[in-house]
Parts: sequence; structure tokens; C-alpha cells
Amino acid sequence: MSELVGLDNALAPVTVFEEGAPSLAVAAWDALSHCYEYPTAGLGETALGAISEIERSPVSGAAVSGMVAALRGFVAWTESVTTQEAEERYTQLFDMKPVATLNVSHHLLGDSYQRGMLLAGLAGELKDAEVDFVEELPDYLPVLLRLLARQRSVYDRRVLTHTIVMPGLVEVGKRLASSPGPYPALLGSLVELLSVCNPVGDEPAPVLHRPEEVSQCST
Repeated sequence: MSELVGLDNALAPVTVFEEGAPSLAVAAWDALSHCYEYPTAGLGETALGAISEIERSPVSGAAVSGMVAALRGFVAWTESVTTQEAEERYTQLFDMKPVATLNVSHHLLGDSYQRGMLLAGLAGELKDAEVDFVEELPDYLPVLLRLLARQRSVYDRRVLTHTIVMPGLVEVGKRLASSPGPYPALLGSLVELLSVCNPVGDEPAPVLHRPEEVSQCST
């Protein structure tokens, strides 16, 4: 996974991972990923499909219950607004300003050279996994969820989860904490679900340093 990250001067060992935790099937991660994309007609049906896939998975407990509850709230919201209203809300939250963008590595590295290296590494991983990202940057949350579903290495999945996806989601969650609508719960429950499917354990994993932190360390 260090090859994926490609940021030797921006990494330090912190988190450790354990083996053997159950996870969702590829179909469940795929269905869930679509709930974080730009809304289209039929989004409520997509969320219901994600619920069905998650409930068939071997993962159980509070994180799964929380995700299902967030998805049901999301379905109710999609039924209370028009597709245009859903599109406008998504654009207001995630597209108009980078403060809550779902290009999650932006929250960790900004528009830096290190992020460019990371995106290049992710692009290679996505191509190897045959995950389409032609219309998005490689660090777009739905794209990364589909990548996580296809990574065969437990270590790689957990490094991607704990180094990039979860830290980025935590930053987005801080910015949307007081925002109305279903997205804060949908994002928060995803953090919990990812932590259950990819728990910490025994092997060291990298953490991304912000560019200014790397600069301070080198002086």
C-alpha cells in the first residue's frame, strides 16, 4: 500500500491492523457507494437496494444498524423532495465549495504536490481493480468505496481506510455537523461501518501528514 500512497516523505507509522474481520460483499459496497453520488431519479430505490445488501452481509452490530437507519432516513428524504431539489442540495454541500468536498484527500493534503502523487497512485490501483473513475478524481468517495470492495489484500484495504477514507470523512463530518438533511448521518454512519469492517490490529500502517507538517519535520 505504500506504493499506492507514494508519499514516503508524508507518511509515518501509526495505526495497526488485525486480520479476520468480516466485511460487506462487493455488491453491498457498490450499492452503498451510489448513495454518495450526485442524485438521480431512483436514488431512493438505490438506497433500498443498499439496505438489502447490507442486511444480507455477515457484518452485524451497532455500526450496521446505524447505517441501515441512516439509509432509511435517506430514503425518506428522497421521497420528500424532487430530484431537482436533491441535486441542488448535493451541489450546495459538496460541489460549490471545497470545504466539504467528497474528494477526501483534499481535506488531508489540500492542493499540494503530495496529493498529486497520491492521486496518481490511486489511479493505478483503480485501473488494476477495473473500477471506472473517468468522470471523477481518484479520491472521490464513491470511487474509493468501490476500490475498497475489490482490494484482495486485507492490509491494503485497511491502509486505504485508515489513511485516506476515514480521516477525510471525519473532516467532512466536522463541516456538516449542523447541516440539515440526511447527509451528516449518512457520512457519520459510514465512518462507523468502515471501522468495523477494517478494524485496527497488529501491522503498522501509514498516516498522511499535511504538507506544512512535512515541511516542519524537514527543517
